[in-house]
Amino acid sequence: MTSLTIGNTSIRQDSEGRYCLNDLHKAAGGEERHKAALWTVNKTTQELIAELENGGIPPITSQRGRNGGTYAVRELVYDTPCGLAQRSI
Repeated sequence: MTSLTIGNTSIRQDSEGRYCLNDLHKAAGGEERHKAALWTVNKTTQELIAELENGGIPPITSQRGRNGGTYAVRELVYDTPCGLAQRSI
């Protein structure tokens, strides 16, 4: 798997290739209003997630522990409010 770094922030990926939204949020400046937890409850985001669920792997997942965070497929990353960070993938 190719590693991705934006600025000084390393963007983790899970075993399915989903990107860590927490890392992208940090790379984009970390504004509270752009947190993944707020974005995932948006109606449009929920509709996109439902559409992507037919693609095989779950499009978004939360993991706990040492490598915890919210991980999403590329199509969802493009939809996040992470500013310039999302365009670097």
